[in-house]
Amino acid sequence: MKHLVVLGLALTTLAAQGPDPAKPRPAESFRAHRVQGSVSPALEGMRLSFTKQVQDDDADIRVDVDRGRFSAVLPPGAYSVRALAKDRAFPGIPLTVHKDMSDVALEFRPDVSAAPGEVQDWIRSHAIPLRSVVAGSGFTDLQPLKALVGNATVVGLGEATHGTKEFFQLKHRMLEFLVEEMGFRVFAIEASLPEAHAVDEYIRTGQGDPAKTLKGLYFWTWNTREVLDQILWMRKYNADPGHPKKLRFYGVDMQEHRVALAQAKAWLEKEDSEEARQLDAIGKRIVMRMEKGESRSFSKSLRQGITVAAGFSVPVSADWEGIIRDLEALALRLDARKAILAAGDQAPIFERQRQNLRILAQCARMEADPQHSFTVRDEAMAANLCWIQAQEPGEKIVLWAHNGHIGADSRLRTMGWHLRQALKDAYLPIGFAFREGGFQAQNTDPMQAGLKVFNVTPSAEASLDAALASSGHPVMALDLRNLPTGPVREWFEAPQGVLECGAVFHVPVDPHMYVPRLSVASRFGALLFVNRTTTAMPVPETIPTQPPTNLGFEEGDVGKAPQGWSLGGGQGFVAQIVKEGAKEGTRCLRVAFQGDPKAFIPYSAMQHLDAKPYRGRRLRITAWIRAEGEKNFRASLSVQVNRDRGRGFRDDIRGRQKIGKAWAQATTEFLVAEDATALTVSCFVLGAGMAWFDDIQIEAL
Repeated sequence: MKHLVVLGLALTTLAAQGPDPAKPRPAESFRAHRVQGSVSPALEGMRLSFTKQVQDDDADIRVDVDRGRFSAVLPPGAYSVRALAKDRAFPGIPLTVHKDMSDVALEFRPDVSAAPGEVQDWIRSHAIPLRSVVAGSGFTDLQPLKALVGNATVVGLGEATHGTKEFFQLKHRMLEFLVEEMGFRVFAIEASLPEAHAVDEYIRTGQGDPAKTLKGLYFWTWNTREVLDQILWMRKYNADPGHPKKLRFYGVDMQEHRVALAQAKAWLEKEDSEEARQLDAIGKRIVMRMEKGESRSFSKSLRQGITVAAGFSVPVSADWEGIIRDLEALALRLDARKAILAAGDQAPIFERQRQNLRILAQCARMEADPQHSFTVRDEAMAANLCWIQAQEPGEKIVLWAHNGHIGADSRLRTMGWHLRQALKDAYLPIGFAFREGGFQAQNTDPMQAGLKVFNVTPSAEASLDAALASSGHPVMALDLRNLPTGPVREWFEAPQGVLECGAVFHVPVDPHMYVPRLSVASRFGALLFVNRTTTAMPVPETIPTQPPTNLGFEEGDVGKAPQGWSLGGGQGFVAQIVKEGAKEGTRCLRVAFQGDPKAFIPYSAMQHLDAKPYRGRRLRITAWIRAEGEKNFRASLSVQVNRDRGRGFRDDIRGRQKIGKAWAQATTEFLVAEDATALTVSCFVLGAGMAWFDDIQIEAL
């Protein structure tokens, strides 16, 4: 069978096509496929890079080209294949893998050229220049956007990175405009739906700490000063008696189970103790599967660069399907009693808890099918947005998420695609783009892991960004809904290079890695462009610190908690000083779990140390550890550096050193950032067992 792939075209097959790879399949097991074929032009030293095109998936597999032929082992999915030679790089070619392929022809063309003159002229003549990205700058320059928004009831605001200050500021300004000038009242964000209720409570009533509720969304991406400023503005708006219709704050995501489970269980304990017991049993199964981490191991191994042999498969527990069935059965039983449970003023409470059960089922469904977790998640987020519409009848919604979710991509079945199917022209997706500048992201380089600041220069491959920059406007909007027939429409409908990354990034060897080629006109109804960007600012986190104290556990009473250490984690643990079996001196710390032996709960004894004396210095931290317990019991030393701009270095050592019944020394070395504020050293245990810690040392090298 012959397969031909050319730039800008989807994989075409001369025989019948296989199943749609974007369509979720039964959660059984999935395997890698052998993909072989030819490459042209075949240059000396050429390598191929296969990068998953799914947002937030950083799997990157590289193979050498030998005499114009290649062979790769790839898990199923949609890829961008790029060719790298000593002095040349080529734009990516889309490739969809869902079976073994023996004769794929990859034909690469030269680097992306500049947009045609007609396209640049059209952009310059139709650009809507904006005076500022900052809210409170007035609405005069935004007035042309009224025609753009028109009768849309949901306006999606994307972002090309999850860590750009100007994107967040401009979205705040857009929200202000849409609220004040166009009557929008509901804000929804790519964050956990149940957790977002706490932010909504603050916005409506002023009760609670806005910074704590923002942090409680679990998304470091939104835990920034810019997003906090927007929340404070929403509260100020609602506190004004001149605004009788109040703003609401919702989340649309469903990746977390903890709050949904706790809220639904607490409600059922009041309404039906037997159903509460049923949900408690389901919840324990969810927690057990989550803590085992069995559903994500395949994609995680790829992100870590582990070689995968052909035929390798990772089983996904069938119990996820059982969990989904049991949650749906519970929901149906409650629906049958809705007339009673939702009577009178209980209707909103019933709907919220019923939605919590949907969140749990959605989360389980994503875990059950890790191969298609992106499409499962996006379909669920679209369904949750529709649920929000039902709770807020007649209200218009501003939706905040990444470009990869906001855009209407039919191939990946994105949230935006589902909303376009459901709402038609009432959904307006607006993409965000930039030419160069800074942003923050999680660094995927294992030697420099953590939240880092990156700066990118203009990319020759980012043809869209270059064309937008040619307008000469630092900030602008561009309506794509009525493109003229001819070269302009053809250019915007054809795949163009767009600089984008999600929550993760690293400085790539391949300049095309974060420049996917996308059809902009099919994804978005409009664009907002910022030529040069800077990094979003994390909300400062104040941690009380101390000097190193009692690192050998010789101070304090035997049988009591160690002096100078903070203890925290799940219930069932006892941490105490013991005299028996110390590695050094006469005493050591023992942490023992005395609860359910099947439990898998974390616990830490920790110190938050003042990092100022160590700034700019390389540290070595060691600890002696031994442990015994259930099969999955873990004990380790954990180190975390906090910085003015968020978290820095982190190492829990578990993946590198085996801890058993005999004393073993755990060691980590790292450079302390110049802006480090706190250094957290933890004696960490997880699961049912007993661990001993002794003689922790901190050495400046």
